[in-house]
Amino acid sequence: MQYSIGVEYGLHCLVYLIDLPPDATVGIKELSEFQGISETYLSKIFGKLTKSGIVSSVPGVKGGYKLARSPVITMAMLEAEESMRNALRSKSLTWLNEELNRVLTPQSRHDTREYFTPGSNGT
Repeated sequence: MQYSIGVEYGLHCLVYLIDLPPDATVGIKELSEFQGISETYLSKIFGKLTKSGIVSSVPGVKGGYKLARSPVITMAMLEAEESMRNALRSKSLTWLNEELNRVLTPQSRHDTREYFTPGSNGT
């Protein structure tokens, strides 16, 4: 089964959270550094995980995220994936295009379009 990159990052972070002591939290900054992705992007993923009840947010200086349930309680990997997919079901291709424009550099978008243009060096 192939997952979207956002689902993969979410699952990687969930695996990390499994090993935390029950009262411990980890911040987005630490998780994003560990994953090598932006805090903003990971915050969006964790917003979806929080909304679906998979993780809980703990506010404050020593706050962060932790699993909403004990890992001993069975939580299927597909539950996490399905929650994230449901959040994307209402999105349109226009939304995706706007997100790409927001997160990618104009040069990256140009290079991608150029690559897929018939007759260019990319194809």
